[in-house]
Amino acid sequence: MYTTPIATIDYIRKNFPDVKKLFMLGTPSMIGQFEKAGFVSCADDPDDVPDMLIVAFDTTLVYSRLCRATWWAKQGIPYMATNPDWVSISVMYMANTSIFFQNRFASEVHRGGFRQKTGQGDGQTGSYDA
Repeated sequence: MYTTPIATIDYIRKNFPDVKKLFMLGTPSMIGQFEKAGFVSCADDPDDVPDMLIVAFDTTLVYSRLCRATWWAKQGIPYMATNPDWVSISVMYMANTSIFFQNRFASEVHRGGFRQKTGQGDGQTGSYDA
């Protein structure tokens, strides 16, 4: 099965080969997939600087991690949302000719960081470019 974390891992490897350290908002199983693929998960610490943020549906989300992700986005760290949240309100962004679906957490990072995320869609909408 080709899941959105696998699609995101493939996209990062292809388009951002120097990215190794990630600050991730996501489920423990999703974070484990990225770590198994060789990425390093950054701590919720201003001294542990990520190469990229990964924002996904997170059943363990706490306010401090949302604030940290927003803070990193404001520092100019590129970020990518992995999949839509079909339950809560999703926000669509147009960037070039691709439509990006961002879940509510990515929307919060976007609003806090005042800029658009990096990357491609959810692997289901046809906007993913592997």
